[in-house]
Amino acid sequence: MVARGCTYFAAGRAGDGRREAYEALAAEHGAAWLHAQLEARDPDAAALIHPNNVRRVIRALEMADEGRSYATENERLHDREPHYDARIWALVCDRERLYSRIDERVDAMFEAGLVDEVRALAASGLRESRTASQAIGYKEVLEALDGQVSMEEARDTIKLRTRRYAKRQLSWIRRDGRARPLDTDVLTTREACDLIVEDLEREASHA
Repeated sequence: MVARGCTYFAAGRAGDGRREAYEALAAEHGAAWLHAQLEARDPDAAALIHPNNVRRVIRALEMADEGRSYATENERLHDREPHYDARIWALVCDRERLYSRIDERVDAMFEAGLVDEVRALAASGLRESRTASQAIGYKEVLEALDGQVSMEEARDTIKLRTRRYAKRQLSWIRRDGRARPLDTDVLTTREACDLIVEDLEREASHA
């Protein structure tokens, strides 16, 4: 069956080839693409799983094939005791400003020689690495160097995929619930650092 360009596989017995099929899709299209397919089918599960965790994304897709939700079966995940005693702060800003900065960064990468970098890496065996060759930026430039798309199309695709990746990261941070957001539209770098120090000092005083 096909859903918006993504092949997915009917439920079946263990070892029926579904996992290998999803692994092949990940190798062909990249981790971010595979995670986007999960997001379309089970948004709650996608919010729980980092896009780079291909193994878990595949497991969630297998569960979706079987009519189950990874998210539903992991509802108590955040009730567990954290493995590390850690504190997390997340730098956030206006979504449109973030996307604009991503676009500017991609343009700067091209101006700084991204195409030459990818060309040199390709000559050194980049395509042999299933992970590195699928990374956002490398994958699109490789496609342009192969003549599959124009370099401008590759640039636009890198911007789009990076914006989507950032959106998923923000969703993951919100879902995790442990991070204190620091709004960089309001706070200067010094003010953000001061707030972090204040948090740590307050906690130390209550220890």
